[in-house]
Amino acid sequence: MKILNLNGLLVIVIACVFFICYSSCKKNNECLETKVNSKNIQGSWKHYYKQQPVNLTYPNKYHFKFAGDSFYVVINEFTDILGDSTRNCQQINYFEYAKGKFTIEHEQTIVLNGVFTNADYSIKTGGCYRTGAYNEKYDGHFCNDTLVLEWQKKGWYEDYKISKMGKE
Repeated sequence: MKILNLNGLLVIVIACVFFICYSSCKKNNECLETKVNSKNIQGSWKHYYKQQPVNLTYPNKYHFKFAGDSFYVVINEFTDILGDSTRNCQQINYFEYAKGKFTIEHEQTIVLNGVFTNADYSIKTGGCYRTGAYNEKYDGHFCNDTLVLEWQKKGWYEDYKISKMGKE
């Protein structure tokens, strides 16, 4: 009878140890979600880039900097077609730049209103690729230390995307 009780106790102890180990691992993988605000978004955020190419083309890669009420963005663009050869715009992997002001609506929507710029952030008036207004909206939140941005413009020239950004 005592042997059976010891075996039963041993099974219970092993089950408890297994449950505690499993629970602690599971907690480490959970996301502690935090709302975005104008204070916790400050600084430089670089795109975690783990995506595979789609039809041999990589999705765009973003690098945001938020300072005060201003934003600066570098977009690493990838395309599988050559651009306009008359303006010497034939790059398949190129960079675009933008700057402007940002606001946060309803503790989740990041509204970016700005213009496309040159690499030195002077206003771009011509040349290759996009010029003029840069206006984007993202639903944003933090998952632990990661800034998660969901692009609100769905179905235009890019697929709907979610970008995970790490602080630099």
